[in-house]
Amino acid sequence: MRSVWILALCLGISASSLNCSRGSGSQEATTRVASIESPAPTTAASPTSVPKLQFEWTSTGPTLTPHVSQEAVRLSDGRVMVIGGFTSLDFSPTSSRVEAFDEVTNAWERLADMNYGRVNHVAFVLKDGRVLVVGGGRQDAQATAEVWDVKTGRWSLTGRLLFPSYNSCGAGLPDGRVVVVGGATASGATDGAQVFDPALNEWAAFPAPTLARFGCRLYYVGQTGTLRLVGGQTSGVVQGNDGFEEFDFQTRSWSQREGFAAGGGGYLTAAVADDGTIAFVGGLLTRGTGGQFGQRQVVQLLAQDGSSSLLPLMPEGRYYSTAIVVPDALIVVGGIKGGPDDDLNNATTATSSLAFDFLRQEWVAFELPQSAAGVSAVRLPSGRILVLGGWNARKSAPEVFATAAILSVVR
Repeated sequence: MRSVWILALCLGISASSLNCSRGSGSQEATTRVASIESPAPTTAASPTSVPKLQFEWTSTGPTLTPHVSQEAVRLSDGRVMVIGGFTSLDFSPTSSRVEAFDEVTNAWERLADMNYGRVNHVAFVLKDGRVLVVGGGRQDAQATAEVWDVKTGRWSLTGRLLFPSYNSCGAGLPDGRVVVVGGATASGATDGAQVFDPALNEWAAFPAPTLARFGCRLYYVGQTGTLRLVGGQTSGVVQGNDGFEEFDFQTRSWSQREGFAAGGGGYLTAAVADDGTIAFVGGLLTRGTGGQFGQRQVVQLLAQDGSSSLLPLMPEGRYYSTAIVVPDALIVVGGIKGGPDDDLNNATTATSSLAFDFLRQEWVAFELPQSAAGVSAVRLPSGRILVLGGWNARKSAPEVFATAAILSVVR
């Protein structure tokens, strides 16, 4: 394995396309893990008078199995469920294993395996506490989905998906249904969309967006009652989509919205605050021709009303990272680091995490227990953050991690 580029291709979608959807989370009961319960960013009149943030890591002990290209969600009882992924960089087989972390006991437990091994899948906590897992794959897109019952602890298949895909994106609706959009198949990106009804345990067609894309982000916007589709890639070249699409439930149609600078990057990660503001972080950018790429340093906030603003540039670009919002700060955990002019083959796994302090209006770096990309980060009931899994980008001896630790952020 001669470079980070080769490794990223293996963690992505297919032989003809580069992609990845890691680094995101879950709002209330039905969104993805990057949408962690978090307060909105705030500002202060005198930044230099505000005490600095302090960061402290506490080990949980290792996960029961290594994870990369996994999903993680917080269950209704406060435990964190970690679902599937690869367990090694041989990329075979995909894992059907599921485990959970209990913050009260500080312990990991094995849960029932899924019916199918899955990577690059999407997972949602439904309003009744059950967990929905959809699709997945690397070169062999799956057309199956399954539900974990919190009462029985068992997995059961839903009705068959209308189309197979992996690296899709999705969001929960107020009525409990879940919309899943886009993704990749063996023939490339798809513009397909489908909606799951938990009451019927069946999938139905949903209006397709204007662009085929994979590795995207989809959010339900409560203020406007619309769906917002952001980012993703449309071809084998890392080619993000500037602007975003919005779905109007009254007209049952998608419309293109322009002027969103953070839309043009691959491996984009995102975090959602309680007021619905979304922070889009880093990703890849294309430099000229010949398959050259650099790392994006851009962080953009997108409010529910559609207005956007840019934060100061990150000290270094990041992709395949994970972002989460905590009181007064945006945390960017791990990833592959570099700058806009750094070739991807020369990029390395980040040895630190970054935090933007909204009160002091500055970026600060802090240590990572394990240098890693593709980690999961989930907000625990206490407000602390569980960080787990991932892989390193060493050109020699790359590995998948079973490392897990809890991050406390205080002032």
